[in-house]
Amino acid sequence: MTMCSLSGYKMMTLLPNMLAKNPRGSETDYVGMIADSNDTSFHAGQRVYGKIAGTIPTKVPGSLSEYIVVGPDEVTSCPPSLSAEEAAGLALVGITSYVALFEVCGVQPGQSVFVNGG
Repeated sequence: MTMCSLSGYKMMTLLPNMLAKNPRGSETDYVGMIADSNDTSFHAGQRVYGKIAGTIPTKVPGSLSEYIVVGPDEVTSCPPSLSAEEAAGLALVGITSYVALFEVCGVQPGQSVFVNGG
């Protein structure tokens, strides 16, 4: 695992496990290299990013582990233009944005969206 995404509220769920010497957390976003492709379309050494599917219980290490096992539907090839830091936080943000725009708001092709940030 090269990088995973951490946020303040996630640190609060991680802290009790760290104090109990059980470093497990619910992180799901990750970026890293394929170690074993298990006969999928990916190959060893390929740079990938993604999100571990579902809700991770505290008994599962999540993406804070050195190695994680994910299915081919939970990983995608990482564009070379993205840094590890950018890619690590992209999966969940991308899913959230997609659901908000297309499934909740019903944005259609050709429509414009104003994003107020800052």
